[in-house]
Amino acid sequence: MPHTQSRLRTCILCAVLVSAFVSSGTAQQQASEPHPAQSVEGETLKLLPFEVQTEKDEGYAAQNTISGSRLNTNLADTPAAISVFTKEFIEDIGATNMEDITEYSINTRNNLLDGPTASLTNNDPIIDVRGISAGGGGGRFTNFFKSSITQDTYNIERAELTRGPNSVLFGIGQPAGGFNVATKKADMRRGSREASFRFGSYQQARATLDINQPLVADKLALRFNAAYEDGNDWRPFAFRHNQRWQVSGRWQIASGTRLDVEYERGSREFATAPQSGILDSLTPWIAAGRTLDGTIGHPTAPPAAVTAANAVLNAGGMQLLTSGNSLVYDMTSGIVYNVARQSVGAPAGETPGLPAVAGEENPMIFDFNLVPRGVFLGGPGYGTSNDFNRTSVFLSHELVDNLFLEASFNRENVLNFARDTLATGNRIQVDTNAFLPNGAANPNAGRYYVEQSVVQRLRDTTADDVRLTASYDYDFTRKNQGFARWLGHHRFAALYQTREDEQYTDQQQEYLVQNPLNTTAPHNALNLVRRRTYVDLAGPIGLIGLDDYRERPVNGLVNQSNGLPVSTAFFPFGQPRDILQKTITNLYVWQANLLNDRLVGTFGYRKDKARVYDSTAATGTPFPPFTQGALYPVRNTTAQYSEGITRTQGFVAKPLSWLSVFYNHSSSFSLPPSTIRIFPDVAAPAAEGETDDYGLKFPLFGNKVFATVTYYETNANDQSANGQVMPFVTGINNIWTTLDNAGVLAANGMTITEATVFSNGRTFDNQATGWEFEFTANPTRNWRLILNYSTNKTVQSNTAIELRDYYAANTDFFLEGDRGLLIINGTPGQLAANAIDATDGVTTIAEQLQNNLVTLDEQFIRPDGARQLGQPVATGNLRSTYTHRGGFLKGFSWGGGLRWRGERVIAYTSSDPATRQEIRGDASFTADANIAYRRNVGIWNRKLDMTIQLNVTNLLDDDDLIITRTFDDGTPRAFSLPVPRQWFVTTTFRF
Repeated sequence: MPHTQSRLRTCILCAVLVSAFVSSGTAQQQASEPHPAQSVEGETLKLLPFEVQTEKDEGYAAQNTISGSRLNTNLADTPAAISVFTKEFIEDIGATNMEDITEYSINTRNNLLDGPTASLTNNDPIIDVRGISAGGGGGRFTNFFKSSITQDTYNIERAELTRGPNSVLFGIGQPAGGFNVATKKADMRRGSREASFRFGSYQQARATLDINQPLVADKLALRFNAAYEDGNDWRPFAFRHNQRWQVSGRWQIASGTRLDVEYERGSREFATAPQSGILDSLTPWIAAGRTLDGTIGHPTAPPAAVTAANAVLNAGGMQLLTSGNSLVYDMTSGIVYNVARQSVGAPAGETPGLPAVAGEENPMIFDFNLVPRGVFLGGPGYGTSNDFNRTSVFLSHELVDNLFLEASFNRENVLNFARDTLATGNRIQVDTNAFLPNGAANPNAGRYYVEQSVVQRLRDTTADDVRLTASYDYDFTRKNQGFARWLGHHRFAALYQTREDEQYTDQQQEYLVQNPLNTTAPHNALNLVRRRTYVDLAGPIGLIGLDDYRERPVNGLVNQSNGLPVSTAFFPFGQPRDILQKTITNLYVWQANLLNDRLVGTFGYRKDKARVYDSTAATGTPFPPFTQGALYPVRNTTAQYSEGITRTQGFVAKPLSWLSVFYNHSSSFSLPPSTIRIFPDVAAPAAEGETDDYGLKFPLFGNKVFATVTYYETNANDQSANGQVMPFVTGINNIWTTLDNAGVLAANGMTITEATVFSNGRTFDNQATGWEFEFTANPTRNWRLILNYSTNKTVQSNTAIELRDYYAANTDFFLEGDRGLLIINGTPGQLAANAIDATDGVTTIAEQLQNNLVTLDEQFIRPDGARQLGQPVATGNLRSTYTHRGGFLKGFSWGGGLRWRGERVIAYTSSDPATRQEIRGDASFTADANIAYRRNVGIWNRKLDMTIQLNVTNLLDDDDLIITRTFDDGTPRAFSLPVPRQWFVTTTFRF
């Protein structure tokens, strides 16, 4: 296969070169203007090759980009897969952030985490490009600096989406690609004022301000932008509050020297509800007759008694809570008690009391008469606080003719505090106990409740970037005739960049600090407290959720299980981190326009060297009643080194004035995510990406119409992601602890500290192939149009390969001799009669190992090579607006859009790769509309340019569920909720 791909690339390259050479003799030469100019007081100031000229954007069509080579280049000469979204397009769709723009982006989607354990408190929505996640950073870049701040449209001129791992341009980034936005700069030529006000559905309110003021004509200017936004979501408890401002200045020091400075500051409060439904732990109990468990505390021994009790409970749609400690704070009644050995409604689709296996996954609740549509269980305590600031400085200078230098600096600080009240699943449960643990009648018997272990997440990051860039342009055609003109013009760029990224993160849960059940450490699992709120599913939807934990502290309440007063506090658990990353980058780009501009080649080479100073968890000073203190991170003094080389080779041949043939090969190198550890407890590897794009471009009618057809092959290897490994961590540590208690580790020269594993993520590879078609046009002076269509097949392979290797290396040791008979959580050295016996009420090392290996096979091994579930196999978007510039409709514009999502692969008929077949869900589309009126009005003796615009999303109010998973027989298991129809009106004044 590699040899075939190599031959294909060679053939395409030869075809490109031949077509360019043959056509160059007869084709009309196209004028080139590598450095367009602007006039300032009789002088001609060359525009920098490092910035794009947005003034050439007309309607939805953009003429140039800097995302193809880091140099200002015509889109028709750029081999990379790039989409440009102009300011007019952004205004027409009413976009306020990049997530809005993504809805109309080609082969890109907002990953709103529609799975059963979805939680969006840690990040804004992440984008998927070509079916590959853009990672924890969300694929965000501001002025080509990596950013963890979600961008708002109040201060951007345009957005550019690059698809594929073109990290020669973006630096260390995810293989998928991402968005780069160009922020608004101060304009020295003219003053301007713009204010907008917006209101709409669900109490939406937004105001923006844009003031540009030249201070010294053609020499010095300031610009101020601000935004304020407030509003709710269609679901209870979801909201968005956003306030930002930016000031920017520009000083033309001399005709070839310029200084730009920006400072942005903002704060955000938001709660973004997952798009998924509620997991079903109710219908088995309801179907069994809503019976109650009349036992006051089930037995812990002997095993046969536990087995018998479970059999009775299972028949009633219930299961036993077997944890040794399940301390719950019932916020409805204000009491604390231990619910261990009580019962609860059993999850639908699973065998009660046993681990879920393939074909038995817990489905969501599809009956909206039982649980109202749109319920969001997170409650008012769920959400994120985000404070940030960004400082940027750009100093540019033309050293000699056509040799440009730029020195730039960017600092970004983000303080993120998230409150996750859905940390352990989006689920409603039922209290099936007729009695409380103390024997009193249960006042909440048969009632539904939400119960969670609240997680608070803190992330404090500071990133400093220093970048030096040089560009030189040499044009053979300017002074030479004859053969020299065939040599065309060439541009060279070099970049040196350093980045220091400091990140402090920790996760905190609520633990007992007064009369704890374990005095070893405050974060011991036995001291964990869960919070419960009883809800009325027939009551107002705004009351169905977890009560706000911030308003209900546990301070001196009596633990009803032992009569002792208890108080709680939040402490770090797992591994708090304090990490420093230092990166040095060298970049070289050559762009060659040859054969009368009929052949354009772009070549890039980039080398990144990174040092990562990770951290380890330590315990602080003990405090009563604990013998250990709280966890805190200690930064390592020894760095982990990684380096990677990325390359871009692209060619554009123009055999005809209206046709370009292109090929692009690019790669990427990504730093490993600092917060992910893989088995047994090591940093995730650096991800690498590689893509090949082949296609045609059609610049028609003076670029009023621009179309692109692309076939792509994108690979992303050694990626890593959070989640899905905790059952393996728990299972393996249970085995090691049991072996240690039995003296096996000591006999083999090992300690439990050395053996204990920790992991919160896994690795995998992605391979994506498909077609992309993009059409952007201004067919007439009044008409604007964007149309795109793409197909995608993304398959995942080598998932959790490190976990597979770990089991392969340790299984023989776990089962040596009679070790497989050792009972998990039994008395030290206790052996079962049989290594594997599902009826004896105990779990042996052999059974724990078997359960983990079955889950590993079903969850990670068998899905290898299958298309990712839930993603459409094809997508399409259309957006168009028409403006009347004369007649009785003068000033009116109207338009609309269609967002079409093709069939999704939602299951396979079998987990066996040899026989499985795809099960697909239905395609869907969403219609949007906009209408506006623009005219000049007089207010207070001043003329204002006023626009009033109405936007409606989901115009037809389509409410069909989007099925994202089914069982292997086609029965629906999971779904995503469409956003209902919404409207908003925006009034804009320009003066």
